Amino acid sequence: MRNSKRELWKWKHPKSRDFHAKRDFSARDLYIIPMSPNEITSSEEYTCVVSIKDGCPIMTHSYGGMVIDCHPIPHSLVAATLGGGNHPLAYAEESPNDSKFEEYLKRCYICGKDTKKISDTPTHKVCFSFLFKYHVNGLVTAGETPYTSATRFEELNISHELLKGLYVAMQFERPSKVQSITLTMILSPLYKSLVAQAHNGSGKTTCFALGMLSRVDLKMVAPQAICICPTREMAIQVTAGDTPYTSATRFEELNISHELLKGLYVAMQFERPSKVQSITLPMILSPPYKSLVAQAHNGSGKTTCFALGMLSRVDPKMAAPQAICICPTRELAIQNMEVLQKMGKFTGITAELATRKESVSVYTRPPVTTQVVIGTPGTINKLIVAKKLGTSCLNILVFDEADHMLAESGFRDESIRIMTEIVKQRRDCQVLLFSATFNDKVKAFVSKIFTELFVKEYNQLYVKKEELSLDSVKQYKVIVPDELSKIMVIKDKIMFLAQKLGQTIIFVRTRQSAGYLHKALVEEGYPVSAIQGALNQEERDTIVKEFKAGLTTVLISTDLLARGFDQSQVNLVVNYDLPVIHDFPTEPDNEVYLHRIGRAGRFGRKGAVFNLLCGKTDDMIMEKIERHFNHFVAEVPSWKSEEDFEDALKKAQLL
Repeated sequence: MRNSKRELWKWKHPKSRDFHAKRDFSARDLYIIPMSPNEITSSEEYTCVVSIKDGCPIMTHSYGGMVIDCHPIPHSLVAATLGGGNHPLAYAEESPNDSKFEEYLKRCYICGKDTKKISDTPTHKVCFSFLFKYHVNGLVTAGETPYTSATRFEELNISHELLKGLYVAMQFERPSKVQSITLTMILSPLYKSLVAQAHNGSGKTTCFALGMLSRVDLKMVAPQAICICPTREMAIQVTAGDTPYTSATRFEELNISHELLKGLYVAMQFERPSKVQSITLPMILSPPYKSLVAQAHNGSGKTTCFALGMLSRVDPKMAAPQAICICPTRELAIQNMEVLQKMGKFTGITAELATRKESVSVYTRPPVTTQVVIGTPGTINKLIVAKKLGTSCLNILVFDEADHMLAESGFRDESIRIMTEIVKQRRDCQVLLFSATFNDKVKAFVSKIFTELFVKEYNQLYVKKEELSLDSVKQYKVIVPDELSKIMVIKDKIMFLAQKLGQTIIFVRTRQSAGYLHKALVEEGYPVSAIQGALNQEERDTIVKEFKAGLTTVLISTDLLARGFDQSQVNLVVNYDLPVIHDFPTEPDNEVYLHRIGRAGRFGRKGAVFNLLCGKTDDMIMEKIERHFNHFVAEVPSWKSEEDFEDALKKAQLL
């Protein structure tokens, strides 16, 4: 180097009295301070000189001819300052590009640690913008807090549990460029505010999500972090790593075949995705095919989501099970099979219904070679145990009405056995859990399944319980003096009005109630049908087919059809008995209540619900349901007045 102290550039600053003498400088004394262009004016008193000493760039500040500040500068910063380049010292030996340097000076100037009024400037914003533009790595400082960019997550001020989440759940390897810079600022005391701009897909969500999680005290049961988003879709948007999911406004935007598009438009006669479909389908159909727990309103199109997901993951050329859907009831399994076959009409994909067949043994039947299997948990578990249903080629596993499938009072044990067997063969199998309801206990169990059994990250889509009560369904309570009066309301009011409506489902709590209510109405000459679990399969299938065909308009049912039963003509639901938790008869089953009323008002259509209340216990249960959903249920003034019932249906826009 010909002149190690060669002056490269010089500039002046009028506020030179803000600088104070300082010695023994190091790289930690470097700061980036914002300036407006009109602050850069001529002054003979203050000078700043960059020179090379022993191969190291040095910045020297002088005032009135006396050196007041001197410190080294990182090479990458000198390169950026003098016009950019990969070898800063080469630029340091040449005169800088004056035009580029003047543009740089209009954005910021560099000074020592004792500069005044640092706290008055938005240093984080300028610091971040500078670093992102010029790719400066290494030491970063703002205000009086030094920041070191992180090359590994272990260098950050976060817990072991969060590190595990980053490496195990999120499967990250290292911070992205924007994360390495901003996370240090976010997670370091004094926890200064930050305004940050970065490219789409650069990992911004991870930055603020990790920032929120790191600031939460788990022992404190109170809100400690809030994230505000411009739209509901963005608030529930889930990202995996640095890959954002974009909502689909048309089915063509999805990763599906021409045959499936034809099935959606021609066979299903869909026009566009529903709201829940536009959000969840990109999550299901986009690599790396992450698992999904999705909660959505009844009648919002959940079945289409997982049916399309299963069909899209199947290779029609492979004669082996590649998709399994497990349902709590035979009726729901049959219904889902009908949807899947209709949607996949042009694909050539084969499907089989796996429900209990009284005359066939799973041990004597041939192995399953169909590509999609839909059935109940008991039968599917038996087929897997008997080695008749192979899982080595399985790509996707679906649980419909998943909260009931994983609840202690539901099919949890059988569901766990099925998942355990699948994990042995296909740990990377995509798992979809769909339901309109997920209580806190089930949510916690779902989290345990994915962290301990599948050991993989998954996407989540939940709805607040206050938002679950369907706005399109008008709910009423009818106060009656005794149970005989309930039957009178059904005969004299409901059956008469039902003739003016579409179809009606009357839910009862027990098989006995279904039996004597059905008998009482048939004796009066009303054409009604009744379904409950004690009937044989052929009888149940016949009753459902007749109701779906419109041969009967009023159906009495236990909770056998409370979940997932889809009949668009149903616009009136009557709760003859309110649903309660089996072992606690004074506690309402809020999830079942929501599923029951969801049989009316499918896909946004109008509907009404009459809750028949008899005695103080029913009143108390109804009050608890109202409090749970934060939803007031109006009362029909008189159970004897036909006009009051008609007025209620008019308010529901059904008459």
